[in-house]
Amino acid sequence: DNSDSLSQQARLKVEEKTAPTISNLSPSSGAYVTTSLPTIGFTIADSGSGLDLSKIYVKIDSGTAVAVSPTTGSSLASGTVSYTVPSALGDGSHTVRVYCYDLDGNKSEEETATFTVDTVDPSLNVTAPTTSSITNVAACNVVGTTNDATSSTVTVTVKLNSVDQGTVAVSEGSFSKAITLSEGSNTIEVTATDAAGRSTTQTITVTLDTQAPVITAISF
Repeated sequence: DNSDSLSQQARLKVEEKTAPTISNLSPSSGAYVTTSLPTIGFTIADSGSGLDLSKIYVKIDSGTAVAVSPTTGSSLASGTVSYTVPSALGDGSHTVRVYCYDLDGNKSEEETATFTVDTVDPSLNVTAPTTSSITNVAACNVVGTTNDATSSTVTVTVKLNSVDQGTVAVSEGSFSKAITLSEGSNTIEVTATDAAGRSTTQTITVTLDTQAPVITAISF
């Protein structure tokens, strides 16, 4: 009847105001990544009208926000995103921003993270001792310099014949570590590791010879 028709015409759609949420953004703030094409990952959820799976966005630095698709198995209630940056990022600091909408047009809070791309190993130059050298003094100082423009600070380890020699102090890129050589051939392995986990290793061999020559026979 007319009353039912009027009721249907007067029926209103009530839009909810609860915005969707984003969590588990990676890389996280302060993280280091060793590839120029990092993968941006995060989780999305909505408890109301449901996620608008066509309106999920990723923005890198000052670039244009890109619409991305959720992974297979995502629903209107929740989902995950895994987006690999299509163009190489330069070494250094970058900021990612992500956000999404639900079916009622509510926008999530923007989640942001600033991370560092580091694709270059730290520099390492061991200046002493020189490789293939021979000495008659067991006391030896391993001396050198190291640096990393992107991911300072750099830590240094020294191994003598595969045995770690303990903490190595690095001051403004310079280091010196006292070790004690064994008689005969010695292998010294010096490794510099930056904050991103990238490393450079230099190996030096030194021979300790403290034995005087022996004369076994004299002929006239």
